[in-house]
Amino acid sequence: PGGELQAVGGRRPHPVRLGKGAGQEGAGAGRDDAHRRGACSGTDAAVGPHRRAAGGQGGCGGGAGQGRPEYLGRLLSQVSEGTKKVSTVMEKYSTDIPLHLKVYVGLQFLLLIYFLTAYMGQFENLTLFYQVAFFFLICLSTLSTGAILENKPWFYIVEIARYLMFVPLYNLCYHSYFSDWYNITLPVSIAASVIFTFWMLADLYMRRLKPRMVH
Repeated sequence: PGGELQAVGGRRPHPVRLGKGAGQEGAGAGRDDAHRRGACSGTDAAVGPHRRAAGGQGGCGGGAGQGRPEYLGRLLSQVSEGTKKVSTVMEKYSTDIPLHLKVYVGLQFLLLIYFLTAYMGQFENLTLFYQVAFFFLICLSTLSTGAILENKPWFYIVEIARYLMFVPLYNLCYHSYFSDWYNITLPVSIAASVIFTFWMLADLYMRRLKPRMVH
């Protein structure tokens, strides 16, 4: 009882006392074991329904690995469902436009690059009026092509207004600064504007007005 050890042969050896360190180690081991058992029971209580549904055992010990594949599979299915939701949200903002509008936008971008290059090259030679007017026209053209790609219903109005601004402004600028090219730019710009305007009106009729008239 006092921590002494006695031999069995009747001889009494010197008493050996267990020090405080050994007793503390034993008590500490007991506390650690109880702590592990409590942590495992807590883990099993937290994730027990998932593992019990998968046929697994507790979160500690030899049966901890049983049921993990099913649990991970459920996690992966949740991630997959989340990915589907994200893709659905992305599909809402991806619009599909007809092929002829894609060709139209491609031509407009090429013309926009050409006029932007000419505008930057002749910027210092232009008056403040032409600098501001052409800058506004370039911004309007960029906005309009973006609206066509997003299939906005109001891009028809912007396109027609843009051509009504472009033809007089462009030819007036050539008449003031490049009069030798005026007789060429005037018919070419008018013809191009008429073709593009008819292009827009045909698309407006086929895709917007005709379905409403049928219904």
